[in-house]
Amino acid sequence: MTVFPPAWIPLVILVIAGASSTWRVVQLKNRGVNAIVVQGGSDLRALLERLFGTIVVGTTLFCVAFAVHRSIAAQLGDIGLLEVPALAWCGVFLGAGGATLVAFAQFDMGASWRIGVPRNEANPLVTQSLYRVSRNPIYLGMLIALAGIFLIAAGGVQSRVQEQQHGARRQKTKMHKQKLRRVPASPRRFSSLSSSFPPLPRLLGV
Repeated sequence: MTVFPPAWIPLVILVIAGASSTWRVVQLKNRGVNAIVVQGGSDLRALLERLFGTIVVGTTLFCVAFAVHRSIAAQLGDIGLLEVPALAWCGVFLGAGGATLVAFAQFDMGASWRIGVPRNEANPLVTQSLYRVSRNPIYLGMLIALAGIFLIAAGGVQSRVQEQQHGARRQKTKMHKQKLRRVPASPRRFSSLSSSFPPLPRLLGV
């Protein structure tokens, strides 16, 4: 049977990203900086904050459900070419790489990093390290991690099918063995038939 990635890997990817964010929040809090600036409201900024929160919560719930029971991925439907073990393992590396990028980008941003968009706060623009290559490597890492989780979940559909087929074959084999045990042993027909004939020396007149 083809081996797919374990179902708990997407949850581990989220835990890595979440642990990095929590650690960064605590570090800035110890420096007297409040890194959580989600303020709500009804403008476009508040809408983006709610959209981001919905994506995070939804992805977390899916990863928990997927780790508990892989069959939840069947809700994605038949994805065809994506249900390949090699692509699922590529998703593992993408997810781990995306979570790692998120962690490094959070620390590279220094004291300017925030969860949410501050309204009346002017922080210095960060242009060193990862921010020379990407304007926002944190969101880039999140997108990469989400793509990896999607590939793992897509492979989970085929993995579930294989598990069911393997279980059905094992059940049939078990039932077949039980039927064989109930069949009575057949008599030794050859030995009983041969005993009805006289010995060979008597036939030859010896």
